[in-house]
Amino acid sequence: MSRPELPASAFQTFSLRRPRTEAFWRRATCEEADCQAWRHGWRTTVEADSPQANYIRSRSGRRFIESRDEGGLAVFEFWPGQPCFAASEHRVPIEREPLYVVRTGTSAVAAGEARRHTRGADWVENFSEELGKVAEDRKRG
Repeated sequence: MSRPELPASAFQTFSLRRPRTEAFWRRATCEEADCQAWRHGWRTTVEADSPQANYIRSRSGRRFIESRDEGGLAVFEFWPGQPCFAASEHRVPIEREPLYVVRTGTSAVAAGEARRHTRGADWVENFSEELGKVAEDRKRG
């Protein structure tokens, strides 16, 4: 049995959103973000005489072991427990309810404006009602 092709407007997409804004996320340390580089250490390979290599050696403030690979590139192996080079980008969610969104259309194609519920219970109730309609349609057809 093949599925009928329906327009995106025949669907509703229910989602919980946490936009990447300061209203939902805050800066975090590597430890708070469970950064794998912080946890296990990491390796960076750059040209031996590059500005990146000079920064690592003289200004990064991080502990490392330097070696060369077969091609003469500088290989820096950083010890665990120190901030990675992307530490300023780490974020963790703040204690706040997500946005409860209902959108006409699919996750790939929006076919109408999004509607937001202010309470999670209302979103769950709306979702349950729509799921009930789908179950009834399947019984009939």
